[in-house]
Amino acid sequence: MKTNRRTEANTRKDLAGVPNRAQMATAISEALQIPFPIWGSGDIPQPLVCSDGDEGDWTVFANHHPRKSGAAITRALRRKLLASHKGDEAAYFDGQFVTTFDLTAKSGKWPDSSVEPDPGYDETASVRHRLVLYHNDKPIGFCTVGMALRSGNGTTGVELGLNVFAVFVEPKHRGRGLSELLAEGVGALTVDLVEQFASRLGRYWTGGSCPIEIVFEGEAISEGGVRFGDCVEWQLEGQLGLAGLDDSSVVHLKNIVRPRCQNWG
Repeated sequence: MKTNRRTEANTRKDLAGVPNRAQMATAISEALQIPFPIWGSGDIPQPLVCSDGDEGDWTVFANHHPRKSGAAITRALRRKLLASHKGDEAAYFDGQFVTTFDLTAKSGKWPDSSVEPDPGYDETASVRHRLVLYHNDKPIGFCTVGMALRSGNGTTGVELGLNVFAVFVEPKHRGRGLSELLAEGVGALTVDLVEQFASRLGRYWTGGSCPIEIVFEGEAISEGGVRFGDCVEWQLEGQLGLAGLDDSSVVHLKNIVRPRCQNWG
């Protein structure tokens, strides 16, 4: 009786039903060979996040806006950043203010997607996003975030490193929970990356569910940063649950790891 490679991969488990780690590692490596598409690189006219209120529409677009150029968005945010610097402790960290450099060039090109070596890991596929918050189609804030799917380092499955680089909301719009919309956007982009990875992995692997550990990288340097991290974590748990990514699917969330932060207040 002949069996194909996919059938063999599905049956080669130990008596406890644990997937063959070597075969899973090979499948993961195949899935991480090509850069992932950047959200917003195609024709996506709708926002990533939207919320209607008494004061108008609040939206978050990732990496693009269907009616505005990147240069125009950056100029508008630069004016708001410069105007906010005087006495704005919420945008002042480590001896410097948040600037449009955080939006356009910090830590490399924004947005970007690449496959590149990462010390200690076998394969790494990274994406970097910039999210812009709008009020009635006018930019009032932004968030930049990097994500890296990694395999190897002695672990079963994959690690998803999540790094929030900068968050800014124009001072006159603060205190309304608007940063939660940016956190929702970070969650949505993370889930989208996991689903893309799951789709790829399913082409090479049917021998069980691949665990994903999400690791928050970097360290919050303000009380607001800690709260934003809390919002992102809550969004990840909820959105991954709604996506149905459990141990019966190709991939499932193993756990979320956050660095220990200073006890603020």
